[in-house]
Amino acid sequence: MKICSNLLNDYKLKKIINIGNINIYLLKTNCNKNNLDLGLLKDLIEINKASVKEINDNGRIDRVLVANDSDKDLLLISGDILEGAKQNRMIMENIIINKKSKVEVPVSCVERNRWNYYENKNFHVSDIKISPKIRSSKDELIKNKYTESIQSKIWDDIEKISLKSNIRYFSSNYCDIKDLHSDLDYDNAKNIIENTNFNAYFVEGVGNVFFEYFYNNKLAKSSLVKSIPSYLCDQDGSNLYNVKILDLNLIKDSKWIEFSNIGLGKSYTTNERNLGKAILYMEEVAHLYFYFK
Repeated sequence: MKICSNLLNDYKLKKIINIGNINIYLLKTNCNKNNLDLGLLKDLIEINKASVKEINDNGRIDRVLVANDSDKDLLLISGDILEGAKQNRMIMENIIINKKSKVEVPVSCVERNRWNYYENKNFHVSDIKISPKIRSSKDELIKNKYTESIQSKIWDDIEKISLKSNIRYFSSNYCDIKDLHSDLDYDNAKNIIENTNFNAYFVEGVGNVFFEYFYNNKLAKSSLVKSIPSYLCDQDGSNLYNVKILDLNLIKDSKWIEFSNIGLGKSYTTNERNLGKAILYMEEVAHLYFYFK
């Protein structure tokens, strides 16, 4: 199935952001009808219409309990980080949770060594996302059915970032990296993001070029702002003048296969060399990401 064949027709390049040694290309794509009305976790937590907790007082590293008490179906985004409770976690897959329901959501730990509550037993959504390289490692292992190796690989990847950045904290907490590049001009990048109408972007200079699509501008903006610290940690020192801007036809022509999920909508992954994940809701793409190789 080609789920992107119409999605990326007539896209427009809106802005290019350069920060550190990465380039971020902001795109406005064909959003189909763009009539999706999904709740987002951070928004619903702030109005007490959703919560994320350990599944019980003992907790379980690979699961958390998400309650959606709102009148909207709730979209969880792969790579978002949940801070708090007994240990910070990363959401493993795109998941849509039915309104007025609770689901045990698969997660992985991004904070080693801590296993005790903070002051609040609930989680909150972090203002940093996991890096594309770590997401890619996780997705490759899932695709090749080596799921038992995912947690150790994530810890190894976080340790490499910590060593590279000279971070020495007891908990090996991925969230500690968000202030590593505070000397860079974030304000200019954030201003461009805030004042640009886009719903997708791709990033050069972070190893494999990375593309991400969202069903609306608001979600694209918030996800990109949270992702920049991770992109800076992934930057590979490439001479960006020599990096080819890839043709999005590679995504348009990619073939996707459905895999089972635990919520609403339909989840897909690519069945080719280039790796991607997507979730459809009411026959529209709600979120999609893709790694060029």
